[in-house]
Amino acid sequence: MKNPTSEVAKNSKRLLVNQIVVGLLIAAFFELKVGHWQALSALYGMFVTIAISTLLSRGVQRAENEAIKNPKSSMGILYFGAVQRFITAAVLFIIGLGLIEFEPLPLIIGFGVTQFAYVLNIIKLKKN
Repeated sequence: MKNPTSEVAKNSKRLLVNQIVVGLLIAAFFELKVGHWQALSALYGMFVTIAISTLLSRGVQRAENEAIKNPKSSMGILYFGAVQRFITAAVLFIIGLGLIEFEPLPLIIGFGVTQFAYVLNIIKLKKN
């Protein structure tokens, strides 16, 4: 029998690598076609996705460990994690767009494409 926590950890590492590779490709595209600041904006978008993906994987690991003891509190951990990720993303977008003044389009593209890499990873996992 496979250890679910180790499976989540393994898949999380694979996802993180995939998101970084995709994010770096997007940033390289902006660097070559538009400019340095747009590339940094795209990298920041990638950073937002990686931050919330990391929070998700840690939350799922905590919930799996807690489910053994108390399934109801496990659901609470997952709900809290959703709120935590939403607030984290909002705060990071406010910082990136409002305080640092990154370019909006490259930032959103960097975020969106790396989020899409997350979705593709989930689809791939479901097929296996």
